[in-house]
Amino acid sequence: MKVSYVSHACLLVQTEDLRLAFDPWLDGAAYANQWNVFPQAIDRTMVDNADVIVISHGHEDHLHEPTLRSLSKDKVLYYPYYWYGGTFAHLKELGFRQTVEAMSNRTYRLSPHTTATFIVNGQDCIVVIEDGSQVLVNCNDALHSSDAQLIDLYIKLVKNRWPRVDILFCGFGGASYFPNTFHCPGKDDVKMGLLREQLFVHNFCHIIDCLAPRLAIPFAADFVLLAPHQRWINTVRFPREEIPRYFDLHFRKAGDVPRFEIMYPGDCLADMELERTSAYRPLLNYTRPRDLLEAQYPEAISAFCTPPKSAQDTGQIARSLEKHLRRECRRYRRESVDGLCFAVKLLDLGSLSWLNIQLSGYAPQVTPSVSASGQAIATIETTCDVLTNSLTTDWGGDAIIIGYACEINIRAAEHAKRARICAELLTRYPRPAAYARRHPVRATRYLMQSLPAVKLRVAARLGGLTEKRKIMSMSSDAWLTGDAEAIRRASSLPAHATHMTRGGAEIS
Repeated sequence: MKVSYVSHACLLVQTEDLRLAFDPWLDGAAYANQWNVFPQAIDRTMVDNADVIVISHGHEDHLHEPTLRSLSKDKVLYYPYYWYGGTFAHLKELGFRQTVEAMSNRTYRLSPHTTATFIVNGQDCIVVIEDGSQVLVNCNDALHSSDAQLIDLYIKLVKNRWPRVDILFCGFGGASYFPNTFHCPGKDDVKMGLLREQLFVHNFCHIIDCLAPRLAIPFAADFVLLAPHQRWINTVRFPREEIPRYFDLHFRKAGDVPRFEIMYPGDCLADMELERTSAYRPLLNYTRPRDLLEAQYPEAISAFCTPPKSAQDTGQIARSLEKHLRRECRRYRRESVDGLCFAVKLLDLGSLSWLNIQLSGYAPQVTPSVSASGQAIATIETTCDVLTNSLTTDWGGDAIIIGYACEINIRAAEHAKRARICAELLTRYPRPAAYARRHPVRATRYLMQSLPAVKLRVAARLGGLTEKRKIMSMSSDAWLTGDAEAIRRASSLPAHATHMTRGGAEIS
């Protein structure tokens, strides 16, 4: 088996009789121009020449439609079976020779010598490739950013079925607006960003420690933000070069099997041996990547850099938002939204660029204004295009909830929980329960294939959350109030020297 690292989460796996590409993101930005792949792919022809494309899940940095449209359609495309069927229906319309919706825990024979098994975790998926001599496990985003109980559940599922793993690729970095785009009195953004990245790396190491692959490779964190006010987020990433040392300090025991390799675009593994052929190595391996970043992205590419729009759009957007909120706020208990007051600033509008939102019970009122209400518990900065797309398309809210296309300023720490609701209210997503009522057969099939995880989630909900588990949660309010020590204690995170070893501003 030969594995080439293309970029971000994109791999080319070559077996005796197949060329398979994972999650190609090659052409253009993602999430309303917020995420930009860095460093860029050196040789995209590897993906052009693939026989099979595997998309692990529907997030735009993995399912990148402009890239998929640019590829020749003589390929077979595999996509996991999720509770929501609209994404697969859309993929079929792209015109690939064959499009397969892969059931979880089922092994598919891609060629006489190559199989793939899909293991769905919520809206993510682990993919296992076997060629008769080696087992490659691609965890992408499916484990390291999950809560601890789910991580252990899926580790057990993989370990029981594949007691020997040869190569494991796993994500190690954060892909979420939370907590980095939330700003709250008492919260040190950089400190909490560093801690968040350490938690992801700690989870990565826990996965490696339990699955004990012969070879472990961190990947799927190769993107940068280019808006000037968000470039600091690039600097808090945990450098992949430090991960082997972190594992040695906090996990490795005598006789441990895992060997780590650090891969850059252009590198490849041939029979488990790394060929260090990436032209980026002199620029990225513990040196100064700023010159490369400026060469690949000489201009700021971001939703926040869009040209101004006419102020006449404000009234229409306000009416659309009010209609959306009337439906969306009913997802929450009445007491959670009653009296909620917040403001949205549309950065690409003129003087009438504020929308003040007041909820009375489930009744919203949206008022255009030249300033934020003095009663607002939070202000949210975004753009017209981002907000409109979020309100009108399924999964359009990913640009906000994942893609950093907003900035949330919270007036006081006691408003942290409700401020999250404010941001969530600006998004539209298909609701599993409502979708299941319209598609009962699909819902049943999804539940049956995901039964262990469903049981775990139901048990957790029925049993309630202890204070420790609340803090351990990836969505805990402790991330917003700046209680770093509470997070460390609850998550058993060791004290670790700052991982800003690339010099911070060098990649900003």
